[in-house]
Amino acid sequence: MHAAGERAHRLELRADMPVREYGADGGVDEQLRAELAAHLGAGLAAPAPEAALVWLRADDAPPIELREVADALPPYAPIWVLTPKPGHRGHIPAGALVDAADRAGIVITDHTAITGSWTATCMRRPHAEPGS
Repeated sequence: MHAAGERAHRLELRADMPVREYGADGGVDEQLRAELAAHLGAGLAAPAPEAALVWLRADDAPPIELREVADALPPYAPIWVLTPKPGHRGHIPAGALVDAADRAGIVITDHTAITGSWTATCMRRPHAEPGS
């Protein structure tokens, strides 16, 4: 499996899966975006998404409302929040991500380094069962 396929698999993103992306108008990993879009076989602006990619940086203004993202998805859909790693501009401490998830009524379920500069944190609605 090539790098994009491996990254997409780690993010639970299947080929042809409708995904909506948020926050891509700031500093992002353009190579990762292009690889994921190629793997998905579509753009990252699906009208009825089954997953979300949220690029989130400490200096975002206005910040992305994670509750609105969650409300646009099916109950167990993953919300992958992509943040710069420590030492990179825009890094968000783990505690701040936990607070943001709590405010949005969602929980953190996974965390992985996705590139050399970015970390991916999976958030979902609590108590949802897969397929519900």
